[in-house]
Amino acid sequence: MERLGELLDDPVERSEVALIFVDLDRFKQVNDSSGHHAGDALLREVAARITGVTGPGRLLARLGGDEFAVVASAGIEEATELAGHVHDALARPYGLLDRVHQVGASIGVAVAEPGEPRLAPKELL
Repeated sequence: MERLGELLDDPVERSEVALIFVDLDRFKQVNDSSGHHAGDALLREVAARITGVTGPGRLLARLGGDEFAVVASAGIEEATELAGHVHDALARPYGLLDRVHQVGASIGVAVAEPGEPRLAPKELL
């Protein structure tokens, strides 16, 4: 939230600020069927996959539970394309503790455009 606020307040960076919200689907099933060790391993793998497709200069944060956010200086087209890459990366099967799990993600994109009234980080989220 702090970095998002900095980007929203920075007149130089204020060109466009994107927030990509990621909520894992079927995460509870992994925890319930394979235990919390598998759930923890899944969260680490999800973070690695998101980082792998978002590239440098973008912030990945775990918001809690099975929710993540990516913050980037990007417009709606770039952010939507990036969200598609995240979706595709997370849709691949996960091999965790000798079992294969299939999870997906529900993803939302919000962009603060230049010239719009300044949003607080929580408003953009």
